[in-house]
Amino acid sequence: MNNFLLNEGYDQSSNFYDRGFGTFIYHGKKKYIDLCCGGGSLLLGYNHPSITKSFRKISKMNIANFAAPNKYAVELSRNIKKILPQYSKFVMCNSGAEANIKALRICRAVTKKNLIIMISGSWHGSVDQLLFRTNKNNKLETLSNGLDENLINNLVIIPYNNYDESIKILNKHLKNICCVMCEPIQGGLPDERGSKYIKKISEYCNKKNIIFYLDEIISGLRFEKGSFQNLQNIKCNISTFGKSFGSGMPIGFIGISNKILKIIKRNDLKIIFGGTFSANSSSSFIGNEFLKYFLVNRDKIIKKINNITEYFSHELNVYFEKNAIDVRVYHYQSMARIIFTKEKVVNRLQRDFLEKNKSNRISKLIKDLRTLGIKYPSNGVLLFNYSMNKSHIDYVIKCLKSSIVKYF
Repeated sequence: MNNFLLNEGYDQSSNFYDRGFGTFIYHGKKKYIDLCCGGGSLLLGYNHPSITKSFRKISKMNIANFAAPNKYAVELSRNIKKILPQYSKFVMCNSGAEANIKALRICRAVTKKNLIIMISGSWHGSVDQLLFRTNKNNKLETLSNGLDENLINNLVIIPYNNYDESIKILNKHLKNICCVMCEPIQGGLPDERGSKYIKKISEYCNKKNIIFYLDEIISGLRFEKGSFQNLQNIKCNISTFGKSFGSGMPIGFIGISNKILKIIKRNDLKIIFGGTFSANSSSSFIGNEFLKYFLVNRDKIIKKINNITEYFSHELNVYFEKNAIDVRVYHYQSMARIIFTKEKVVNRLQRDFLEKNKSNRISKLIKDLRTLGIKYPSNGVLLFNYSMNKSHIDYVIKCLKSSIVKYF
């Protein structure tokens, strides 16, 4: 098959998937258990009856995209409000990355400041201002070529899970901060300890009147009570969401608190949010149909995927410890990651250091799993879905045990 795409993954793979069902993704006649359905956007799995029914409806309605205010986006916002009642308004976007771009625009507009504080190890999508990380020498380095070299002057990264050092840095830059932003639970290290650190940082920001901004694009709907901030009773001024809310359709949105909204109105700020497909009728319709189903069934959905994740993590960790294998599973709610060291990891930089000589073995492991019918995500973030059952997980555990022991 001729392939003219330059997007990530297309230059290295001849395995182009063509359909999905339940927790399986297909390539021709071959099927694979997908451990990160739709990059985590398919909370119910592929082709869930409630969603396929919605697609059949939309095919008869001729509402692809009006590029104009539409009732489907308004209906979606009403159901989002039921899950996130703390926000006064929502700005609809086409992806989580776009939501982050526009949320930062809001933060700069209302504070008239430019310095973004980001927490190390967070991933906020393909956003130029945020495509940086700290290296082993604690210096900022870019993740991509082609970035404006001046962007680095308006970004400071504080160390994840190191509260005292984070506060020292925040106090140093206090007068120039437009926002402190972070992923509440990082795919690079999903762990309960991170939740305690984030809560303390949020309390500091609220005390100092700094905009505290959570990127809940992965965690939104996936955690109990609809979000990390609701689960942990954290006060945010602004947050971004996406993925699961669209149930496979492109979506992202910003939740704006009443405090931020008042500043925008009082100062008559002009902030551009527009886009041809922003709040488009198709994504809004599918997202709203999904939320109707989710709101009725969310307790059993969340309970099931949390139980599956807990079982997966426990079974593997018992096996690794019993057999003295230098591997551990970390998890929080329905997010998990296999860390290829038994050392107690506290942040992504430490994890990268401990795993840096194991990348070839990890790649071989992923290839082994593929031959066994398992699609293990290349970024290592495991996001389980409602279509999974114990037999699927038992098979994955069995394959991981036999493959990991070969390399670790």
